[in-house]
Amino acid sequence: MRIDVLGTVRARHDDGRPVALGGPRHREVLARLVAAEGRMVGTDTLVDDLWPDPPARAVGALRTFVAALRRALEPDRPPRHPPRLLVTEGPGYALRLPRTAVDVHRFEDTLAAARRDPAAPGAAAALTTALATWRGPAYADVPASPWAERERARLKELRLEAVELRARILLDSPPDPAHPDGSVPTAATPGPRGPRADLAGAGPATGDEPGPDGAGGEAAGAPAADDGTASAATDSGAVDGTAAAGSAKGTEAAADASANSGTTGGAPADSTATGTRAKGNEAADGGAANSSAADGAPAGGISAGTSTTGNKAAASTPTNSSTADGAPADSTATGTRAKGNEAADGGAANGTAVGTGTADSAAMQGPPSGGGSAVADGGPGGGGDGVDAGGSGAEGFGGLVAELGAHVDAHPWREPAWGLLARALHRAGRQADALATLRRARAMLADRLGLDPGPELRRVEAEILGADAAAGWTAPGVRLGPRTTVDLARTLAFAGGDALVHSRRDRLAAIRAAERTGDPGLTARVVGAYDVPALWSRADDPGQSRAVVAAAERTLAALGPAAPATVRARLLATVAVESRSADLTAAERERAGRAARQAEALARESADPALLAFALNGTFLQSFTRPGLAGLRDGIGAEILGLAERHELPGFAVLGRLVRLQSASALGDLDAAAGHAEAAERLAALTEAPLVPVLTGWFRARAAAARSTAPDGPSPAAAAARYREAEGALRTAGMPGLHRGLFALALLGLRLLHDRPAPTDPRLDWGPYLPWARPLVLLARGRADQARTALGALPEPPRDHLQEALWCLTAHAAVLLGERGTAARAATALRGARAEDAGAASGLLTLGPVARYLAEAEAA
Repeated sequence: MRIDVLGTVRARHDDGRPVALGGPRHREVLARLVAAEGRMVGTDTLVDDLWPDPPARAVGALRTFVAALRRALEPDRPPRHPPRLLVTEGPGYALRLPRTAVDVHRFEDTLAAARRDPAAPGAAAALTTALATWRGPAYADVPASPWAERERARLKELRLEAVELRARILLDSPPDPAHPDGSVPTAATPGPRGPRADLAGAGPATGDEPGPDGAGGEAAGAPAADDGTASAATDSGAVDGTAAAGSAKGTEAAADASANSGTTGGAPADSTATGTRAKGNEAADGGAANSSAADGAPAGGISAGTSTTGNKAAASTPTNSSTADGAPADSTATGTRAKGNEAADGGAANGTAVGTGTADSAAMQGPPSGGGSAVADGGPGGGGDGVDAGGSGAEGFGGLVAELGAHVDAHPWREPAWGLLARALHRAGRQADALATLRRARAMLADRLGLDPGPELRRVEAEILGADAAAGWTAPGVRLGPRTTVDLARTLAFAGGDALVHSRRDRLAAIRAAERTGDPGLTARVVGAYDVPALWSRADDPGQSRAVVAAAERTLAALGPAAPATVRARLLATVAVESRSADLTAAERERAGRAARQAEALARESADPALLAFALNGTFLQSFTRPGLAGLRDGIGAEILGLAERHELPGFAVLGRLVRLQSASALGDLDAAAGHAEAAERLAALTEAPLVPVLTGWFRARAAAARSTAPDGPSPAAAAARYREAEGALRTAGMPGLHRGLFALALLGLRLLHDRPAPTDPRLDWGPYLPWARPLVLLARGRADQARTALGALPEPPRDHLQEALWCLTAHAAVLLGERGTAARAATALRGARAEDAGAASGLLTLGPVARYLAEAEAA
């Protein structure tokens, strides 16, 4: 049995035969139960949902509808046998079907999977398939009752999100080795299937891969695993003082070839003229050749397919091209036009109307020439003959351009969609059109909505121009002042990778330029403008951070106590945020903590929610004063998240989610942490924040490591593979303060979870965590005397995200070596963190419960 509600409500038997569901009320009852997702819906609720003013015999009528539906859904059910599908449960009814048997549930599950892991092979193809199941508005033939309107609105928003997420996945994908000419695999021309390649090449054996006998085997310099995993062995320090072996040998794996990445246009098949048209074809009755209605764009002018040999790019200047019913589109043609094709009644032939039309122009006057139904809200259709929307070479993204052009026409207020359209045009080799699209976006946002373009549009334009971060919005030869430079640096910080590195550099350059003017007011504005949310307690460039802190403190002194409270609050918050606790002396920690408290107090007196969120970011980064404070940080994260949601501060909403993820991870609540991870990813998908999936990928590896100790959990090798995948993504994220040493520490934690010795591969980069790992690695090599010496030289762990983990390593090594004094010192530090998981405050790795190490140390 299959039930479809993405369009009119219908049901089909497993052999494809349609089910006669009955009248409108029968369909509405079935639809209401589908919307409940398997949960029981009470009789009273059903009655209220079906009738605004229920008749006297409403309950009896409802039972009649249910009985008829049961006969229709299970015609072969013997008399007096209980139903299997539409069951009575308590005071109501429930629909018992697997989620794969209901189109709306398949769609939502596919979208959720793509949110969680947009880089997964086949994610775009899965979204293409899911979007193609839409035949019209959800529950299209259900009356306009409140429950149906709520569901329709919710699902419409999810469909728009899916369109944008699919486009983002395609645009973020590296060139496909199977399509070196730049074309995009489509539903009709799938790409190769296979595991995602790790671009970093082969890596060291860590002992977490099973050996020939099924057990984990390890030797220093053992051959790399065969799964394309990568070594984290850069700038590694040898544990015993000898030279490190250097980087891992091996070939780089091929770039990710997303399997079955789907049609580039995502054009729905039921509303698409099937097949490809040859030269000279004509679209009859005003239908456009190879046209489709996507997201409410004028149906006749949207090309979802490719034309045949001889295509040439349509004019890129605005034209008054007509839609299929002859209505003017006032749009820019951005599709491909076939030689000799003619559209009847003014319809565009294989062209794309990417203009200023709205959803009001979405309804077709008649079905397109290839068949299919008109979709009132522009919803995609299902079925189809596999129209190739890809093309090749510079035209490989033409179909995606068509889809996104229709999308922004119908939903011009969705700012990220404009950036996606510009990126698609750029990938299609049409830089001028891409820049024109961004100019139209800016004009539309300013004229219609009174908004300035957000950071994403500025980042896209800088990316398209191929300019340095500071040149994104200027004419050639224009020199930027410090305020403009720092604004652009702030924007680029969210992009990650090289952009983040350049962002920090340009920010410091802007501060120094402002100081040279001798105007402390200007310097204060430049310093305070870079309110980029920060999550990690170790700086990526400690020297830069110290320079920013020094400039902020000099500016505070120059302005004096008479400076406006908001200006002082921003400068103090900057001191708190840039003073990462892992890099500070005791005196510096005290000064940074005092700055955080003062900034928060001043911000609470202001009416500026963004300022308060920034000040609370500083409070969070100064909250690692001792082990065991995850609960305190969760409260800070909850306040940041609340502020961000109430006042539309998406960057701080992501920060709040990630802070709460870390806190839940520290407290061992993996379900709550996973919920925060998914919410952060949804925000990141809307705001194009590529660093968020990097961090949530690490969290999922941490969760896999924790579950690997359960009988039904993943194997240690599978958990190690998850860590390697996460490490590969982090390597190019532009966050060395987070990256260095993390992978090695995660593998050590995984081994300790399984009571195994530390990994001894000399290629592992332990980064700043080497002193605490060294005693255990030396013990694993059988060098107990050197291990005892190393333990005796251990400093106190820095006050940061990983202090619990480093204290637990200290305790464990002390117990193994019989060093009772060191074990007692570690136990004293860890008692306040007894309820937490070691290392899990990072949200990135775990060594297991602190209580385990504490008990060992106390018993020593």
